[in-house]
Amino acid sequence: MEAGTTEPVVLQALWVAQTALVEYFENYSATIFSPQNDGASVEFTLAPSNEIPQKMLSGIAAGDPADLFRVVNVAAFTQLAANDIILALDGLIDRDGYQAYIDTFIPGTVETFNFNGVQYGIPFGAHPSSQYLFYNKTALNDQGIVLDDPGWSWSDYVEVAKTVTDLDNDVFGSWVRANFEGYMVGVRSMGGDLLNEDGTQSQINSDEAWEFWNLLYALINEHKTTVQPTDVRDWKPPFAEQKIMMANDNGYRESFLREMVQDFEFDTFLIPNMGDVPRGGLVGDISAISAASSHHDLAWEWVKGTLATEEGIKRVQNARFIPLPTEAALLHEDAMVSHQYEFYVRQWINEPPLPAPTAGNGRTSDVFSTLQRGMEAAWLATEPLTDVVNNVDKEIQDILDMPSA
Repeated sequence: MEAGTTEPVVLQALWVAQTALVEYFENYSATIFSPQNDGASVEFTLAPSNEIPQKMLSGIAAGDPADLFRVVNVAAFTQLAANDIILALDGLIDRDGYQAYIDTFIPGTVETFNFNGVQYGIPFGAHPSSQYLFYNKTALNDQGIVLDDPGWSWSDYVEVAKTVTDLDNDVFGSWVRANFEGYMVGVRSMGGDLLNEDGTQSQINSDEAWEFWNLLYALINEHKTTVQPTDVRDWKPPFAEQKIMMANDNGYRESFLREMVQDFEFDTFLIPNMGDVPRGGLVGDISAISAASSHHDLAWEWVKGTLATEEGIKRVQNARFIPLPTEAALLHEDAMVSHQYEFYVRQWINEPPLPAPTAGNGRTSDVFSTLQRGMEAAWLATEPLTDVVNNVDKEIQDILDMPSA
């Protein structure tokens, strides 16, 4: 119990409905955290991811803020950090001599939660976004196709997709993630990026970005090898039903496929990369501590406990969640749940991607939501691709030119 209290503290956590992960957190809190902290417990309130920032602000305004809440670097992190909604951790890290452990994290993962030189979180999970693809190994092999060359090109990818597409039977050769993560990875694979280094200029109208926009448009609307993104938001069920042959997505998702795929063998490979920028883009999750919480020290103890190597391994095994980004956790023999997973983590460690780009004024979520919403008209072919890209580019630049969030 904290000084001056007579009853065990109940930390309030605001989270999304990630059932297996929340169950893991609840078990960790009851069996490890509570006994070590005078009976303190954690109570979870679940909400859609896009509602968490507003619910946090409402709780603060009402004088009843959550103590902990989930934040992803590609969502509202920068806005929340810029407005001091998230507790800065530098003082706690220094006090506890915690930097030495933080230094064991995979490059880029910790940095992605550093805003304007201040550390606001340590990722309990991270992944190198959609630099991987899952493929129906049985179907490709039946066509004489073997994916074994990491240096393959996007033209090679197109040919594979065309070969295994069977529109008469509603079988598509590929699915490409058509949101900010997929766009980030695709544009980077051509050697460009969505924003410039300091997050002040849109680059989605660059030559490198156009290479990817043209590629994706052709896959969807000309070759018709890639399923319309608005028709399939979640590729895993149709992949398991052999309606999608390749899916560009995050490598850790193979844990779900192990249960879903029954009738064929699947495997993991790298998407093509034709530029100088490393494949993928680091995406991470933190358990953010509310700056308005009355229990900073206790919340910090909870956060640190979930960052232990053994806890990271448990989340991979039991919660099927994105892995704790340290080599000790990623490569531990108990975490090696499959050869696909091992391929994924070794590639990630050996070739770490850059963090996802950040808007210099903190308006990152506005940039990404505008990009995702605006580009859909191109894939639906309701507006010319040139008009769509030009309009979205202008909208994004207008956001970047706004004052800090």
